Amino acid sequence: MSVKLYHNNLHLLDINVHENWVRTVKFIPNSRFVLTGGDDKKLIKYDLLKGEINQIITDAHEEFVTLTDVKSDSRYIISTGIGTLIK
Repeated sequence: MSVKLYHNNLHLLDINVHENWVRTVKFIPNSRFVLTGGDDKKLIKYDLLKGEINQIITDAHEEFVTLTDVKSDSRYIISTGIGTLIK
C-alpha cells in the first residue's frame, strides 16, 4: 500500500514501502523523514529527499502497528499495535 505526499494540491511523491495496509504516518520534526507503520508489523523511516528507506524496524508489534509518534527532538519514537508486547 502507498502513502501519497501532496503540497498545495500537487502530487509530489508515492511512498510504497509496506507489504500491506499503512495504518499510520508521522512527519519527524525538523527533518526530511516520515515514519510509517502498517499491517506488516513494520515501522519504516523514509527519507523524503533521497526517496528511499532510511531504517526499518521489523516485527515492531505482535500484530499490525496502529499509531506512531515522534518526540519533538526526534530522538525517540513510540508506537502502538495490536498485541500484548510493549517495545
